[in-house]
Amino acid sequence: MAFTLNFVRLFLLDIFYASPVLLFLLALICTNGLIIAKIEGWSSFDGVYHARPCLFAVLAGKSPRELARSTESYAPHPRPIERTRSSKT
Repeated sequence: MAFTLNFVRLFLLDIFYASPVLLFLLALICTNGLIIAKIEGWSSFDGVYHARPCLFAVLAGKSPRELARSTESYAPHPRPIERTRSSKT
């Protein structure tokens, strides 16, 4: 029980220390979404809903051009397992 309480205490302390970064990312997502909504004529909710996956995809290393050309959806989906032929030795 002491281990669990210590873990929870340290976890909450780490969240407290990371809160400026997390709040900055949240503000960045919301601001980006509101700008997109204003440009596209969408509601504020639709803009923020659109900004979240776009921002995380860009942070994951995809450029906006790659996102526009790709046929992938923003939602995570299972990919088929590619089977390779192994050479017999």
